[in-house]
Amino acid sequence: MFESLAKNGKVNWPYVRQIAYVSLFVWFVGVRMMNINPFDDFGEAPGQDVTLGTGLDLLSLFAIYAVTWFILYPARPRVS
Repeated sequence: MFESLAKNGKVNWPYVRQIAYVSLFVWFVGVRMMNINPFDDFGEAPGQDVTLGTGLDLLSLFAIYAVTWFILYPARPRVS
């Protein structure tokens, strides 16, 4: 899924940087600012099942990831 090597065998640093920036953005916006926690059901009481809220948390984190990966990162300003 994540290929960090280019075809010539060297590390593809722009792709590694894109993964790092998108992951950091998803963590900062989704987890820190919006307080989305898909794992909150697992640490509560024993025997508590995964609820619909867990699925919605995961779906919302994926939506933030997809918007960041496909829209925000390609539209970033280029610094040269």
